[in-house]
Amino acid sequence: MTSRTRESKFPPKCAGALFILAVLGCPSGRNIRTDTAPQRDYFDKEGNLFQTNLHDEANKSTTQKISPDTIVIGLLKNSHGGKNLTYIPSELRVVHKETTPVTWLAWDGKFTLEFYPREDPKTRRPQNWPFAEQQKLIESTETGGIHSVTMTVRNDADKGAYHFTVVLITPDPRPDGTKYEDLDCPPIIIQAPVPSP
Repeated sequence: MTSRTRESKFPPKCAGALFILAVLGCPSGRNIRTDTAPQRDYFDKEGNLFQTNLHDEANKSTTQKISPDTIVIGLLKNSHGGKNLTYIPSELRVVHKETTPVTWLAWDGKFTLEFYPREDPKTRRPQNWPFAEQQKLIESTETGGIHSVTMTVRNDADKGAYHFTVVLITPDPRPDGTKYEDLDCPPIIIQAPVPSP
């Protein structure tokens, strides 16, 4: 008499696919409830987790030091067959009277940033260049698969929102690349320290 092992209801290939789906469905290893709506802090938690993942991947991709204060520039497909320039975060807040390195990075292509000074509402004069480095067009360099540039916000820069014109050039499909331009984004906001609770 021969003994038979219990057969699985799923072929081996399906079992592997189910495992992958289970892992993808629970990327952070947490129990996800499907019977309740996301809580008010859902965006904060998941958005910060996503931003942390992007920052960690950038650190793995390059030998350059990526500062904790980072703006990721990228392209997301839209519902009309085009692409939207996207920033994570869409504004970066730094502390007034602190010297702060700020990094911009992109996987999709090289980019430039041009400072676009606004009028100071108090003095009615255009904003001054907020960085320790010489004033010029800010251009990314490529290393380890990403394009990035780091600038240092001066500790004597005035409070306010500092805006930039962004041009991102992807390497295809045109021979000279495809250009995406945003005339007014993303700002660096220099503000007073947030008081402790």
